[in-house]
Parts: sequence; structure tokens; C-alpha cells
Amino acid sequence: MPHNLDHAQDSEEQVEIVRKIDLSNLAWPSSSQASRGLCGNKEYVDFRGYSWTDANRVVTLEEEFIDQIENSNDPQTVYERIVDELYDEDEGLLGLDLGIAGVVVALSAAGCVPFASCNGGVYGGHHHEHHPLVGFFHVAESCPFS
Repeated sequence: MPHNLDHAQDSEEQVEIVRKIDLSNLAWPSSSQASRGLCGNKEYVDFRGYSWTDANRVVTLEEEFIDQIENSNDPQTVYERIVDELYDEDEGLLGLDLGIAGVVVALSAAGCVPFASCNGGVYGGHHHEHHPLVGFFHVAESCPFS
């Protein structure tokens, strides 16, 4: 008989959640799949192949921008200037949201495939998520996160 989660929470019972995954159904995303979008992300951009040098550059740039925003008397104007000037440039944030760009590029440098990212609107504007998020694929042997 399934547990009633509300009842379990009220009575402080612990409910074990078990997920069984058939690993034979999992595969590394191909370039063809990536060109059509991954995991339902129709705005997907393939960020594979960045180096640790790229990651360090983006993280350093991001830190500088965040410092500018946090130390400003008009943070919204500073944020808008940063987005207008550097959003799409190859030497800027690569079209990624401020606050998660460095994470995305670092994951790429680690051999992962980031497939979705959003800063959750922490600096304003319309965003797809309500909180910062980076989704990615990784192979355990090449990227020991687990």
C-alpha cells in the first residue's frame, strides 16, 4: 500500500523513495540531437569544448561584473549596461546569464554537456526559472561529481 506523503510528514515517518533507471537507455547526446535542442530546451546552444582557460576568464569577468553591480548606487543601470555590452560577445558572457556563465563554462571544461541554464532573475528581467539553475550531462569516469 502506498504511503500517504501528507500523513508521513505529519507523523514524521520516513518514506524511502526508490527510482529504478535502466542505464541501457541512457546515452551521451550526439551532435545531431544537440542541433535540435536537448532535454526540451529549444534555445539550446552547444557549449561543449571550452577549456579551463576559458572558464577562468569567464569566472573572473563575472566576478568583476557582480562587484560593479554590488558596489553601485544604481545596480539596475549597471546590470543593464553589462547585459547590453557583453551578452552576445565571444569575449563576454557567451550569451549566458550573469551569475551562472562561469558555472556553465567550467562544466564544459570538465567534460560535461550543459543543456539548460538560468540565473532565475536574480538581477532582474524575465527568466524561465524562479531560481538559479544549471542542468548538465556528465560521464562519471571523466567527471567524478558523484
